[in-house]
Amino acid sequence: PNGLLYALILGVSLSACGVETSEALVTKAQQSLAAGDHKAAIIQLKSAIQKDADNAEARFQLGRVYLEEEQFEAAEKEFRRAQEAGYAPESLSPLLAQALSGQGAFKRLLDEIPQPAPGSRGEADVLVARAIAHAGLGQREEARHALERALAAAPENADVYLAQARLALLDRDPDAALSAVNAALSHDPGHGDAWLFKGDVLRATGQAGEASEAYKSALAIDPGHPGARLALADIAIGEDRLVDARKEVAAVLQAAPKNLQARY
Repeated sequence: PNGLLYALILGVSLSACGVETSEALVTKAQQSLAAGDHKAAIIQLKSAIQKDADNAEARFQLGRVYLEEEQFEAAEKEFRRAQEAGYAPESLSPLLAQALSGQGAFKRLLDEIPQPAPGSRGEADVLVARAIAHAGLGQREEARHALERALAAAPENADVYLAQARLALLDRDPDAALSAVNAALSHDPGHGDAWLFKGDVLRATGQAGEASEAYKSALAIDPGHPGARLALADIAIGEDRLVDARKEVAAVLQAAPKNLQARY
């Protein structure tokens, strides 16, 4: 009997050691994110939320991961739940704005995300998101004004210059777009979206060789980026390099078998 009692006590102790708190799971998720393992981080953050549905940090971090994965609706949901759980609105607003922008919910963004106060946290990021929303609604002057204010607030923010580049392309001015995206890259050479956009502008203006180099720079930052690989495949097809094109498409399908563009 004593042996059975000892075994039961030991079993309970071991079980207790194996139980992880919601906060511990968030810490593990942050370590996974630092290692670039988004899949593990998502599992850990969901487990943290299962243990404590009001863990604002877990919901905020999960929203950030979804945003990086371009799961914009899921990101919005988690950011709103984080806010309900008490997460600071000034920290959430820039990311929530990005989630709404990613969905093309431009009117909602402008209605729900107010003009940031001068000098507030994330001021430039909110202004960039609002500029994109204005541009998406055809309000280019409002977009320009928002970007002017963003540039004054954060003159070294690459996202501001990238937004200016996108606006210039809407104005059918590829030279201005290239100038702005080069400014973005001068401030942040590791900005993958800027390299991708530069590749798109160069390809649209018939500069396939330079575009390929830009896409390769984007892939050096994010080797799994499907947009950059499919753009390289398209250039390869245009140059009758079918083996290279198949290689790029195969890489996309290996990472995302359901990617409709790659299958097409």
